[in-house]
Amino acid sequence: EPKNGIMITFIGITMGYGAGLIYNYQDIVLNQYNVIAAKNVISTFQSEPLSQLFIMIVSTLILSIVGSSVIDKKFNKKIRKKEEEEETFIESKSALRLTALVFVVLMLISIYCIIPSLPFSGLLLDMEEPLYIGKLFGLNSPFREGFMLLSIIIFMICGFVYGRVSRNIKSTREYNKSISKSFENTGFLFAIMFFASIMLSILEWTNIGNVICLNIAEFMGKLEFNGLFLIIPIFILCIIATIFVPSAVLKWSMISPVMVPLLLRANISPAFSMMIFKAADAVGKCFSPIYILYYNDRFTI
Repeated sequence: EPKNGIMITFIGITMGYGAGLIYNYQDIVLNQYNVIAAKNVISTFQSEPLSQLFIMIVSTLILSIVGSSVIDKKFNKKIRKKEEEEETFIESKSALRLTALVFVVLMLISIYCIIPSLPFSGLLLDMEEPLYIGKLFGLNSPFREGFMLLSIIIFMICGFVYGRVSRNIKSTREYNKSISKSFENTGFLFAIMFFASIMLSILEWTNIGNVICLNIAEFMGKLEFNGLFLIIPIFILCIIATIFVPSAVLKWSMISPVMVPLLLRANISPAFSMMIFKAADAVGKCFSPIYILYYNDRFTI
């Protein structure tokens, strides 16, 4: 069901935005702003670059388990009913083994392309960056820019191999028809994107998103609570700011000079402050109607 696939993908992209199994380029930039903000209170403050890695891994595992359970119960009921009504496709173990082999080969080729200093390797890296994490996830990194395209190509090739070997697909025409069938009943997306693009244009023209975000940061500085009564309002304010400014880096550059010292004076570490922000940022992206359209190099990392 295309609608379910779109919803699942969107939930995974937004709710899992601050999670992950590796420390990426965005985390480096956020941590730099975090250190600068903390030094306004403690001039000698130092932060470990991988200070967020543990909570990122734990968050990924929790989101995977909880998300899969919720999606299976809520979204997949209709899919199961339709699968029972539709004809089953031909299953083939030999086709599955060959597809697995093709997948492994394509993955090894992709991995080889992100390893520097080997013959003909590093094709997907930005070799102008000094650090490897920058080469892999920098703004001009081919891997970062083309990761989704690379994934789609790999899955399309694997799908074609399985279909031809198992004889579910007898010609390229049937393959093209099966792909186009996946986009049935998705016309509502174009209407949503049309109105969302208008909203995005208004926000860019008026710059109201940055104004709202700065006002939220100013309001944060006036909070005189402590402990949980301070964390909850800040969490909610960060969600509201994300709706208008989905960019984590742009938003953190405006909020961190106020939020980090405020929480630091309340005996809350800068690392925990950034964790609160990233959690709120992920939740806010779910409610932001402009997040997907807003995602480009000018505004986000």
